[in-house]
Amino acid sequence: MPNTISALIVGGAISSLFVPQLVRAAKEDADGGRRYRDLLLTLSIIAAGIGDRRMLVFAPQIVSLYAAATPAPIAP
Repeated sequence: MPNTISALIVGGAISSLFVPQLVRAAKEDADGGRRYRDLLLTLSIIAAGIGDRRMLVFAPQIVSLYAAATPAPIAP
């Protein structure tokens, strides 16, 4: 479950936000985009830490949402 949420959020952020910005910074900045890359990495780590804490606090609600969407198993 956490891997699913992480894959959706991180995958979307990387493909739609980070890659175009990193390519632009690499082309336009004097340092080849190194400072910008380091800033994005630092902010990503901080955001992931905050997100992890929120997921930990709201774990029971998240599990109940997943459980409500999962059909009950059929008894033999």
